[in-house]
Amino acid sequence: MQIPQYIKESSYSETELVLPYMEAMDVIALAKESGVRILGWEGVVLYKSGQLGGSLRHQGTSDFSKLSTLAAALLASATIMQSNEEWRTLPEYEDAELLFSISLET
Repeated sequence: MQIPQYIKESSYSETELVLPYMEAMDVIALAKESGVRILGWEGVVLYKSGQLGGSLRHQGTSDFSKLSTLAAALLASATIMQSNEEWRTLPEYEDAELLFSISLET
């Protein structure tokens, strides 16, 4: 799967896909369309200082490698949407943003 430039530029890491919500959802849609399995995701906190850290409340998912490509995409999408909504309603940290680190099958 070729990741579009706008998504690469949105990543907060040069070695992983650490993305804001909308770009994370775009990656899931692209993976589903191209038949690439999502292996899981983790919540990453972007602090006001620019530092990144793991989220304690939004730790993500376990390994999706045993799921079909479609099932993995649907589960990733649903759980990321849920975490994003929970963060919007009651953020884990004030003045911080929840990002999503997405792992894809290579």
